[in-house]
Amino acid sequence: MNREEITNILREIKPGAELVELPTEGALECTYITSLGVFFEWIPLDGWQFYKVNNADHVNLSKIIEKAKLKNLSIADIKNTWLGELYDSESGGKIHLLNDFFSNITSLNPANAKEVYVHVRDVAAHFYATRIEFEADLESHLSSKVLRWEDMSDYELAQWVEKVTKDTPSFPMFEIYN
Repeated sequence: MNREEITNILREIKPGAELVELPTEGALECTYITSLGVFFEWIPLDGWQFYKVNNADHVNLSKIIEKAKLKNLSIADIKNTWLGELYDSESGGKIHLLNDFFSNITSLNPANAKEVYVHVRDVAAHFYATRIEFEADLESHLSSKVLRWEDMSDYELAQWVEKVTKDTPSFPMFEIYN
């Protein structure tokens, strides 16, 4: 295979992440693989901030979205819901962050949200109604950080194409069931 054929294969892959626990360092070594290239980072052991919510409650979600639009969301609104579970795990229950944390939920259309994907970053949750929307935003978010395929040596490209063709990249997420 020549360089162009290899980069064409790599540009077709869906985003994936490989996590390696480094307990003595108290960290996760994360390798993100995207159609643009790869990105490496270390994060705290409890720092993985990607979620998939199954069977989202459309009625409750609609009410919460309306309150979030008005920046009038309270802990009582999310108590005993998957949103409460998400908020507690990411914020430690700090009430003053609530409306900022959920400010991006207003982009969701509850009627289309059978599964909801969430990426928590910059003290806010980013919500996606489809896996495709999640993957597109993730690639956009990582685009300035990745080591691009075209900037790699032929040897590195050959290693990566062997890796992704032998073992299709997956993207681990915490799953929440509603």
